[in-house]
Amino acid sequence: MTGRRWIGAIILIFGLGIVATWPAKAKAPLSVYAAASTREAVSRVLALCPSRGLVCRAVLAGSSTLARQIEAGAPATLFLSANALWMDYLDTRDLLAQGTRTALAGNRLVVVAPRGTRVPSDFHVSSLPAFLGSGRLAMGDPDHVPAGIYAKAALQALGLWSGVDRHVLRMAHVRSALAVVDAGQATAGLVYETDLRLAPGLVRVARLPADSHPRIVYSIALVRSEDNRDARTLLRFFQSPAAAEIFRRHGFSAPRGSEQAQRTGK
Repeated sequence: MTGRRWIGAIILIFGLGIVATWPAKAKAPLSVYAAASTREAVSRVLALCPSRGLVCRAVLAGSSTLARQIEAGAPATLFLSANALWMDYLDTRDLLAQGTRTALAGNRLVVVAPRGTRVPSDFHVSSLPAFLGSGRLAMGDPDHVPAGIYAKAALQALGLWSGVDRHVLRMAHVRSALAVVDAGQATAGLVYETDLRLAPGLVRVARLPADSHPRIVYSIALVRSEDNRDARTLLRFFQSPAAAEIFRRHGFSAPRGSEQAQRTGK
């Protein structure tokens, strides 16, 4: 082999060595845009997900805020909404991958108050206006926050909305409502039953009747712009029995009925 060929061979080998050892480009993280009330359950699911080297993260806020961020182009992989309306919002804009929308979990609404509050032993939800007196009622903003939408529907069905409307503190999401009551800045709050588990300083005063509002159904779907094999693997894990058990351990119920039933309240 001539000197020139030796030099060429060395250059080729060196070049192949560079290619073989050059670090692979890191994959973008898979982002689950999830309702704030699912924080602990979603974090646990992501911690156990067989990600195969993928980086998964949760972005948590009110469902309405997340839906609008996705509409604006946020890099969401999955959307987990606390009601069907914000899923519809994205679906009608063709922003969800067809056939991936699935009911995931259910919940209940409760009236909470600071521990030590004097609550009549025979308290009923119908007594809520009298219970509040001149105090404040913290809840998700009923104009766009799912927990607030459910709560207002229930209070209207029970004939109580006009008696409490002026007392309502409209919060950006249900966890904010929980925090306000826990801090003693509101007499009572309307939150999900799963939230109460996180606030030992609060007590459940009453449950809202399940038939007074549309069924609370959390649903999940794949965002169309992020549809790929890794994203579908993550979605399947959220739909798995293992993930369902995690949600159950965090106080969520199995979803009852379809999303159509959720929209119609039946």
